[in-house]
Amino acid sequence: MKFWKTFFACLLAVVASSMVMWILLVMIIGGMSVMMTSTTATQVLPKSVLQLDLGRVSDKPVASPWSQLDPNTLEIIPAQSTLQVLETLSTAAVDSNIEGIYLRLGEFTSVSGAACEEIRGALAEFKASGKWIVAYEEVYSQVGYWLATVADRVYVNPVGGVTWTGMASNVMFYKGLLDKLDVKPQIVRHGTFKAAVEPFMTDRMSEANRTQNQTLVNSIWEVLVADVAESRGLTPHYLQLLADRLTIDSPQAALEYGLVDGLMYEPQVMEQMAQIIENPEILAPKQTAEITPDQEVEITVPTADGESVEVALTEVKADTTEVAKVQKPTEVQIISFADYCTLKPVTAKHISRNKIAVIYAEGDILSGSAAQDVCDKAFIKLVRKAREDKAVKAVVLRINSPGGSALAAEQMWYELEQLRAKKPLIVSMGGVAASGGYYIAAPADVIFADRVTVTGSIGVFGLFFNMGDALRNKLGVTVDGVKTSSHADIGSPYHSMDAAERAYFQKSVEDVYVTFVNRVAAGRNMSFQSVDAVGEGRVWSGVDARNIGLVDEFGGLAAAINIAADRAGVADDFRIVEITDELTGLMQLFNNASASVRERVMRDQLGVLYEPWMQMRSLESRRGIRAEMMYNPSISIGD
Repeated sequence: MKFWKTFFACLLAVVASSMVMWILLVMIIGGMSVMMTSTTATQVLPKSVLQLDLGRVSDKPVASPWSQLDPNTLEIIPAQSTLQVLETLSTAAVDSNIEGIYLRLGEFTSVSGAACEEIRGALAEFKASGKWIVAYEEVYSQVGYWLATVADRVYVNPVGGVTWTGMASNVMFYKGLLDKLDVKPQIVRHGTFKAAVEPFMTDRMSEANRTQNQTLVNSIWEVLVADVAESRGLTPHYLQLLADRLTIDSPQAALEYGLVDGLMYEPQVMEQMAQIIENPEILAPKQTAEITPDQEVEITVPTADGESVEVALTEVKADTTEVAKVQKPTEVQIISFADYCTLKPVTAKHISRNKIAVIYAEGDILSGSAAQDVCDKAFIKLVRKAREDKAVKAVVLRINSPGGSALAAEQMWYELEQLRAKKPLIVSMGGVAASGGYYIAAPADVIFADRVTVTGSIGVFGLFFNMGDALRNKLGVTVDGVKTSSHADIGSPYHSMDAAERAYFQKSVEDVYVTFVNRVAAGRNMSFQSVDAVGEGRVWSGVDARNIGLVDEFGGLAAAINIAADRAGVADDFRIVEITDELTGLMQLFNNASASVRERVMRDQLGVLYEPWMQMRSLESRRGIRAEMMYNPSISIGD
């Protein structure tokens, strides 16, 4: 009897504690939901200023609320998708209660260059509506400054800074590490420029790789320089000299040479915006002072042959005339982006029966159905869902991927071909749509890319590692076995390939490359020879890709959506739906939470070593035939 009393008491305790845990879990999830959706404002008041903080913007919508949790502070940091930012700016432009935008860049680490260009264009359209933008930051990264120059006024903290040093592309090489570990890479590839495997076979760039990287950074840098020059009333030559000479070495230099409009602390910026609200004429274009010879300074600039010459640099003296102060400046009514998204007016397009679906392909292309990256089985489900939904009139595929598994890319290509047979398919390229990322773009009716998009890399490689010597020499482990035929253990990581095995894999690479080129040729209406000529694994900027026919138009996600609606015949009556993986079950929720928190902690702890660490960690999953731009060129933009 005593046993049963103890048993039932324990059972009751377990049941009771489980119920309490479930109640607490529901309360926590519900509380997080309330925190993320609640707003301190009840309406958008007249003469409001929309604060746009771009510190947490990503291409793909955030599926899990846990990914918005900062593991260090346990605070909820609202995240926005690029599409959400574009739509909100469009709404704010016609909202009579919004006077202007207060632009903050935040940490600005998760936004691709292509997304920056799209947001910059949307901000320019906001200004074209007759409203104003004021940008402020303590420290501007180079890409952040590029985006901020769209503003009517650009302010920086007096002890902050503006980076303007030019662009660089660096590649980390692992051959020395592999040699120390006695690990021998075994590589087969097609493409003179297919440099994805170079970090494992050499300790420096090949000439072909150096050429493509130099061309890439030159093209992207020219875009940044041209945009900043136009916005700030300067010349590209002048800005290039500033970068070459490292002239912008302090906030005072940024002001003196015309890169910013003032040195202020944030409360002073708030006061300035209050004055603008009362007197918009403050933002009238400044008169350009007449340049006199004594305003020229000599700057030493290196020439192509290694010598140096003295070049006259016209010094832009800042207009330090103080703005007349309002006697009683109006307090600035700031509304956050998150609040405005909740309160902004609903337009007719949001309730239309005609849908333009947006599907995201963000991350490495893999086989399977995992929640992370772009897994072919999960992706195919999304494509079929859009294809079978009669209300979906067209599909926009947003790609931000360096590629991955060639087989997975082929499966995804096939489903996209079936989709295009039934309804328009438009591709919008994000920061990178290369190799397998370009493979899945090939079926599109129209391909949009931003000027700073990284694309192309039409090439294939196979990567295998011989770990036998490493196990024997470093760990004292040896491997032996039996087989039924000479090459039964082909691809084994414990021995070197012989000539027959290398030829076997090389044929596989060549076959995949031919298929890849044929897919692109058919989709782009080009000959095999034409695609092959711009292929060979070479990476291109969006500017160059358009010139050689790999993309059709410059433009971002909004432009792609508008073309999709036009091709579907619903340009005047449609709404946008984003088709993404939905959370299924409590374990999926916790898995996403765990992955998100783990990634953020690892990034915080490893810093600049995070990317190479992840590359080395993923080597095993990258064995076999790949259509991938496997390494990130790490284009430095002065962050």
